[in-house]
Order: sequence, then structure tokens, then C-alpha cells
Amino acid sequence: MHNDDKPKTTDELLLELNNNLADINTILGRISDSASLRKVRVKWPDLEETITNAHRDHSHPVDISTIADKLKSLGINASKPALTFIKDYDGLTVDFPDSCEGETIRYIFDAVSAAKSYSFQEEHEQQIGRAVCPVAQSNDSMAILLIDDIGRVFASLDSKLAFIASTPAEAMITLNRNNPFKQFPLLDEG
Repeated sequence: MHNDDKPKTTDELLLELNNNLADINTILGRISDSASLRKVRVKWPDLEETITNAHRDHSHPVDISTIADKLKSLGINASKPALTFIKDYDGLTVDFPDSCEGETIRYIFDAVSAAKSYSFQEEHEQQIGRAVCPVAQSNDSMAILLIDDIGRVFASLDSKLAFIASTPAEAMITLNRNNPFKQFPLLDEG
């Protein structure tokens, strides 16, 4: 140990610098090793491939009138665009590709379950100016997908609202490409 009363010698300073550089190189090596394990995705599957690989819960029959009634009992009037989407996707568990190879973001397409988890309907409908219907949620329940009564798709991120796409078809492509959601309200809407 060096006595704090005396200034360090050049040799002591060089030794300390050398030890610090060794620590930095060790840390950089660990970061490099970690980064090499997470390869950035260069090839994205098309949406059809992602949906084909999705798991359908066969114990979850898609009966639109029953789902619409359950949603109505939860205070949600499912619009025609929402019901069309529910008819096509309800009961699916979809692993959308993440930005890194081998990683996915799971969404569970179960409108009734998403509606039960959704607690910002009034605030979001006020922000959007239209009625919304929850149609799916991320596996961690951090994002709930919403379709408004003209078919636009949003994500409820807790109390925040994000715009995904103008149509459900575009939204599925956005999810499949892991494109970022847009802050709502959109800047061009004022």
C-alpha cells in the first residue's frame, strides 16, 4: 500500500495505470463475448411463416358472437374491424422475431383475456377520439394491442399509448419486423 502523504512514483503510477488497463480489457472482452452471443438478425421471416409457426390453443374455439358478448359484459363494444381481427387471430400464441437471432417477443391473441388486463380504456378512447377494443397482449402483459373502430392499431403500454399501424395487416407486419411503435398523438396530427 502506498502512503497517502507521499506522492506516487512514476513506477507506481505506471503499475496502477497498467492494472486499470487490464481491468478495462477484461471488461471489454466480456462485453465482446456477450455481444457475439447475441447476433443481430439480418434475415427476417415473412409474416406467413411466423403465423404458420404460431401455436393455436384448440381449447379456445373462436366463436365471434360469444367473444363479442364477453367483451360487452366487460364494457367493450367490439367494432367490425376488431371482430374481423379476432376471428382471424384469437386463440393464437405468436412468437414474433426480435432484433437478435433466436430471440422472440411473444403475443397472446385472446381478446377477452386482454380486455380483463386492460385498465385505461376511458383515457385511451379520449386520447384517440374513438372506441377501442383490446385484441392481444404481450406475454409479459406490458403491451396490450388495441383496434379502434376504424381499424387503426395501437398499443397500451401501461398508461401510455403508442400507434402501431393504420390497419391490422400493417400492424402484424410491424410486429413481425419488430419495428418501433410511434408515440401517440402522432406529430402530423397536431
